[in-house]
Amino acid sequence: MKEIQNKKVGNTMSEKKPRLSLTANKMPEEIYNILAEKGDSRRLTPYVVSLVEKEKMMDTLIMNLSKLVDKIDRLENKVEELNDKLEGTTISSSKNVYISKNTEEIVQGELGISEKIDSEIDEEIEEVDF
Repeated sequence: MKEIQNKKVGNTMSEKKPRLSLTANKMPEEIYNILAEKGDSRRLTPYVVSLVEKEKMMDTLIMNLSKLVDKIDRLENKVEELNDKLEGTTISSSKNVYISKNTEEIVQGELGISEKIDSEIDEEIEEVDF
């Protein structure tokens, strides 16, 4: 009974697992060099694990991407519907907005010099002879 229960639990990280092997003559030289370098530095297993985890994550993202595209399409349709409803209508504001224009306009490309002086120097400057 104990043996059956242990088999149902499955493999954990601490259990001994059989080695996996790769067929080197069936992979491009560039890929082989990368994997050989990782293997020589004892980083091949974490590297392969991270690749598989990234692939699973990308598969999940791709599956959810179609849902996102559908939502964007529905949103775009609603915006178009609102635009069609608002087209030809006028919007009136209940508040009177007044923007004062106290500044002189300067046309681009021209030098505008104002005759009006906005500030002055209030302090006395003493001349010092060195």
